[in-house]
Amino acid sequence: MRVEAFVRALEPRLYHACQLRDLELYARLGHVASRREMFDLEDTEQYTPFESDEFDVENDHDRSVFGNLSDGGNAYNNGRGMPNAYGPITLEFRAGAVARSGATEIHVREYGVFTRNVDGAQAITTPAALHGLYVASDGFGKGEFEITDGTLRMEDALRVTVAPLVAGGRRLIDVVGDVLRDVVDCEIVERAGRFYRSDHYARLIDWAAQVRLHGGDAARLPDGFADWYGAINVAEPTRGNNLRRFANYMEHGTLSRLRNEAGHLTAAPEEVDHDPDVESENECYDRYDVTSYAELSVSELKERDEYVAQIRQARAMAISSGHRYGALLEDGAPADALEDARNQAQLDYDTLVDTVNEANDWIDGIRERIDWSIDEVSHMSASAHDSIVVDELQGWKDSLESIAFAPHVRFDEEFDRRRYDLEIDVSPLREMQTEI
Repeated sequence: MRVEAFVRALEPRLYHACQLRDLELYARLGHVASRREMFDLEDTEQYTPFESDEFDVENDHDRSVFGNLSDGGNAYNNGRGMPNAYGPITLEFRAGAVARSGATEIHVREYGVFTRNVDGAQAITTPAALHGLYVASDGFGKGEFEITDGTLRMEDALRVTVAPLVAGGRRLIDVVGDVLRDVVDCEIVERAGRFYRSDHYARLIDWAAQVRLHGGDAARLPDGFADWYGAINVAEPTRGNNLRRFANYMEHGTLSRLRNEAGHLTAAPEEVDHDPDVESENECYDRYDVTSYAELSVSELKERDEYVAQIRQARAMAISSGHRYGALLEDGAPADALEDARNQAQLDYDTLVDTVNEANDWIDGIRERIDWSIDEVSHMSASAHDSIVVDELQGWKDSLESIAFAPHVRFDEEFDRRRYDLEIDVSPLREMQTEI
């Protein structure tokens, strides 16, 4: 698919997950490196070897840059998946970044080139099929893109999301910040939520660090992990393969790299002691205000405003194409003209629905972040002040409303354009509370 057609079909976000070693290489190069650029270094201490490397070389994919249409790291946080096997660091770009790199071709597939699903490895060639796949990319990393004649420039990164790892009292997010300080000016955030901020993640990371002993075998997971592993919504052998890759890639690409600079490794602590009279177990750990953690940043406020604009634009396009189809229907236009208009109306309507759903998912993310802050404050102490803060956080969360939009439209012979107005109230976004 031509890049301009890809961007014009919809304005998706693109995600590329990586390990710390790879990020350091990207920072030096100024762009996301292809596997061929990594191989040419002839030094695996500078990048993370993948199980798919031989396949990529044999099938001429080693000069391409890959990523996904959704953030695969989200699946773990809702208990339906595991952390992204390709790394705890996720770079986020707008689709236009592909064109700015000089690329002209991009291939999009449902399951990727390195897959057992042959049909899912076929490239998508139409805007309608691309839109359908993008709608289905619900946080599992579904939908792989391959840039065949370009890359993604680091300066075009929109956001960098980092898993909550701590090494020797230093957070991975701080290390990432140091690596990218003179490379990119974008928001760098740390993942939050029930699973990432739990003992489960800490134990999973400790298990990955011991991969040389167990080889990433699912049968040798820590005690109590069987229920979680069984609930992952992926069939075998893919599930076991992904777990093995997660452990091997994480250990070589990030954990061993961090151990070169510091000793002890664990997940970010679930509880933080804010009593100045009590010595923290890890005095190097930077305490932070959990209430301000939930507060929306400047870039998030811009993102909120972008969602408002995108919904309004999508609504205008959906109304325009819907009314055009209705007018042609009333005029008795030829069947081929009607079919083209119907397809466009359906595509624009589906884009509107997808845009609203994406905005509601964003609001849900804010709710989850407030939940985490509530848990953290609740664990600190039972003081009257903390009780008031919890009440304020809960009131903030309760005030957040989703955008109500659930019409079901059929673009058929009974379609009546006079009743097609698609009213949407964006005030839950535009007027939302942004802090306590």
